[in-house]
Amino acid sequence: MNVKNALLSTALGAVLTVSLVNGASAGRQFFSDVNSVTSKDTSSKGKWTQSGYSTVMIDGGRTYDISVGGKFSSNGVISTHNIPVEFYCSETGVVS
Repeated sequence: MNVKNALLSTALGAVLTVSLVNGASAGRQFFSDVNSVTSKDTSSKGKWTQSGYSTVMIDGGRTYDISVGGKFSSNGVISTHNIPVEFYCSETGVVS
């Protein structure tokens, strides 16, 4: 099993870090678990706070749909957001 980390920047100024676990069967790589999903606030226009995340594995472990929930506050206005991301594991273990 391999652990793959992915970084994504969002429009809200949050950088998401996703740690995924890969396995292999019959010569094909697939996802087997999510170690963690974290986010870091990098916005100069407000503040992002992660409240949680949900994961759904589809396509026999080839794809993970992840939704990261949180709040963004700017100038006294607080809004709730769910940021959807999707990861695909190729046959050779490349995560995109």
